[in-house]
Amino acid sequence: MVVQLFVLYVPAVPGGDPPAYADKVVHLAVFAAGAWTGHRAGIGSYALGVALVAHAVASELLQMTLLPGRSGDPLDVLADVVGVVVGLVVARHWPRATMDP
Repeated sequence: MVVQLFVLYVPAVPGGDPPAYADKVVHLAVFAAGAWTGHRAGIGSYALGVALVAHAVASELLQMTLLPGRSGDPLDVLADVVGVVVGLVVARHWPRATMDP
C-alpha cells in the first residue's frame, strides 16, 4: 500500500517521459497488488473492491486539482479498476497454504 500511495501522490513523476502506457501498467499493478493483499488479509471482496475503486477515482481527482505537475486521467481510473478486478480474481483462486505435514 505504501508503494501505491507513493505512485499516486508523489507531486511530480521522477525521471523523464516513461514509455507509452507504462503508467497504465503501473496503475494496474499497484491496484492489483492492493486488492490481492487486502483479500488475502481477510477483507471481503465487495467492501475491498468498492473502497479501492473509490480510491482510484479520488486519487485522480486529487492529482487533477491539488498535486503540482500531475493531472487526472480517466484511463488511469480504468487501469486501476482492471487492477482491482485482476487482484481479487487472482486472490480468490490463489491456493491457501496448509499446515498439513
